[in-house]
Amino acid sequence: MNVHAYRFPLLDSIRAIALLAVIAAHSSFFMSLGGSNSLSHLRFDFSVRVFFMISAFLLWRPWVRARLADWEPPSAAAFAWRRFLRIAPGYWLALTVISVWLGLDYVFSGHGIWTYYGLLQVYQPGWAVGGLPQAWSLAVEVVFYAMLPLWGAVMRRLPAPSMRVKLRQELLGCAFLLVASLVYKLVVTATGAIDGRDGLPFQLNTLTFLDDFAIGMALGVLSAFYEGRTDLPRPLRLLDRYPSTPWAVALAVLAGTSLAVGLLGRVPQNIC
Repeated sequence: MNVHAYRFPLLDSIRAIALLAVIAAHSSFFMSLGGSNSLSHLRFDFSVRVFFMISAFLLWRPWVRARLADWEPPSAAAFAWRRFLRIAPGYWLALTVISVWLGLDYVFSGHGIWTYYGLLQVYQPGWAVGGLPQAWSLAVEVVFYAMLPLWGAVMRRLPAPSMRVKLRQELLGCAFLLVASLVYKLVVTATGAIDGRDGLPFQLNTLTFLDDFAIGMALGVLSAFYEGRTDLPRPLRLLDRYPSTPWAVALAVLAGTSLAVGLLGRVPQNIC
């Protein structure tokens, strides 16, 4: 197996765009605290969701690829160890240094240690945006990491006589995750569970963003299925021939969501 088959260098450009959007979103928030509203109408907080989709695409694709080709699935233990090394050391170092620097003594309390070093803050009212507030997205991702091997095991147990059936099962599975997330958000919104600071745990959890992960997983499924194939469906052939098309659509959506929405009425500031 060619290990380089899992590399998608062009995704780095999307990461860079999302990173710049994160900086713009955070800048608008802190500028408003300082009394400047010059960026208050720009909604660039979509960027975290882009990172979630990229993560789901890259991490779920090896499981799908192995299932479609009847290979052994990726090692769950090796996957967990790589994720741990990628996330924990850097986060723990940043949390420790910044907490000491800013005098955040509660981080080093008995409750604070297992809460913040264990990335469990988003499930506790009053603690959700303490420590490093931006770490809520890591807490969301960690649960998704834990879910992937379990979801992979479930999908492999489904009987499938052909690759087409496997493709259908994988896409239906992604659709199920997406719908589950949407239903959850409808319920917590309709019941008022997300209101106030005590409602933050209902907003900052993996189930809230599972639709984003599901979209990334579905793209990974399609990528793995059509890898190396020449009988591409017409929409994919058009995208291959005119690669600028999705970028134009993305820019139009960006203009509509990040600019027009703010101009038609301000929306509440999200957590940085």
